[in-house]
Amino acid sequence: MPTRTLPVLAAAILAALSSSAARAAEAGDQPVQTPPLRQEIAGLELAPVSVGTAGGGSLGVGATLRLGRHRWPSFYWTPVQGGLFVGGPDAERIILLKIETEVGLVSRYGFGTIEAGLGVGAGVLAMEDRSYFCNDGSCGVGGAGIMLSPVARFLVRERATHTVGAFIRAEIPVGETRGENLIYLRGFGMAFLVGLDVAGGWG
Repeated sequence: MPTRTLPVLAAAILAALSSSAARAAEAGDQPVQTPPLRQEIAGLELAPVSVGTAGGGSLGVGATLRLGRHRWPSFYWTPVQGGLFVGGPDAERIILLKIETEVGLVSRYGFGTIEAGLGVGAGVLAMEDRSYFCNDGSCGVGGAGIMLSPVARFLVRERATHTVGAFIRAEIPVGETRGENLIYLRGFGMAFLVGLDVAGGWG
């Protein structure tokens, strides 16, 4: 999957969800904006697709679990969240492990709710790259140590007890980009995850 495929895939997911929201509105099932979900018990980002700078896209198993997020009318804070992604063929694996906190903004519109946030924490991103030659083991790009994780979510269903939407998230290492970390890192690399976001709690 070429890197340029990611925006197309994300747009398709968002369009499908927007269409569902529009059909629900026409049927009289307007999203309840007051009160929205304020205190999450837990939220989950399910990411079956990753696109890395080491090459094309990869299918895999990815999830970010967040705990205790509180949402104000226009702001949110997630005390702690942890995530992983494992995917790709044997010669082009992508492995991500992280733990972080996240803050962000909330904007509500008639067609849905948009959230934009930034996660900051620690982790490692390792992407095998066949353009690098290693005498022993595997090597590629990525980074370890401090990680930045900007995210955008589009929620098509927002209730006092749960939310449903789609997300796109970047994983950007700003720490060490060379040395042994899951694979032998030869330089900087970043990845994008896209998928489904669900959460539960109370208003």
